[in-house]
Amino acid sequence: MPIPGPVNYMVKQVSFRVVRENAVATVRRPVLSAPADVVELVRRLILDDAREHFVALYLDSKNRLVASHGRR
Repeated sequence: MPIPGPVNYMVKQVSFRVVRENAVATVRRPVLSAPADVVELVRRLILDDAREHFVALYLDSKNRLVASHGRR
């Protein structure tokens, strides 16, 4: 039985960098600090009031809207 020689292999290296872009700071995102603010926003998101909806609002640490997702 032959003795195995050196094995060649490659290690893939991946790196990520998080960068804060200046353009993001100029986007005006609504602040939802009170229940009335949420009601106003969701009424604009849901045009059809005849069905039940599920809405997820994603906020940052300063209660600014980051994203929203809705399902009927």
